[in-house]
Amino acid sequence: MCGRFAQFNPAKIKEVFDIREACDKTSDLPFNYNVAPSQTVRMIIKEDERLILPARWELITVWSRGKDYTLINIRDETLRTKKTFDENFRFNRCIIPADGFFEWRKTDGSKPFYIHLKSGLPMAMAGLFNVLDEVVSCAIITTSANSLMEIIHDKKRMPVILPQSSWDEWLDNKHFDRDSLFSFLEPYPTEEMEAYAVTSKVNSARFNSPEYIVREGELLNG
Repeated sequence: MCGRFAQFNPAKIKEVFDIREACDKTSDLPFNYNVAPSQTVRMIIKEDERLILPARWELITVWSRGKDYTLINIRDETLRTKKTFDENFRFNRCIIPADGFFEWRKTDGSKPFYIHLKSGLPMAMAGLFNVLDEVVSCAIITTSANSLMEIIHDKKRMPVILPQSSWDEWLDNKHFDRDSLFSFLEPYPTEEMEAYAVTSKVNSARFNSPEYIVREGELLNG
């Protein structure tokens, strides 16, 4: 699962994902060090070229609207075995860029950890989006945990992080190769990731500034 993440370096996102200034529709969005469900986030899609658009982090569909849950994550097993998201998977794939994400280790009092790439570059979280009544919304696809995330997440899950080699095909919603797309829904290489303990203040989305992603304890290396 991914219940919180960070988007605080839009300039780096545009650089890494090769997006022209004119194709960024999120210039008014603030930096966000502690993104919570239902907030507006940056989402990357491709039309004639890659675009960054604002989207609500909570996939809203005809059948999910009005339910008593927030659909922020979609399990890769659901995509493989059920028809629930078939149309979105075929036509509405996106990337949700993140500088890092948070997870809570339940074994020691639900300690929060901040997880990021050792390279310092934004990660490309695989997502699906939907447009309903002019509201653009999205959710993050999750998969089984790699060996780093197994130490932290009690249900052994993590977001799907797409390697750069897959970005073009993932974002190409004009073509659909189910088997090829499923091959991208794998745990990201452990050796390219790092996690460290941060302040428990991030339990509340009110605490949203750089000091709350500073290391305050244990360091876990892939």
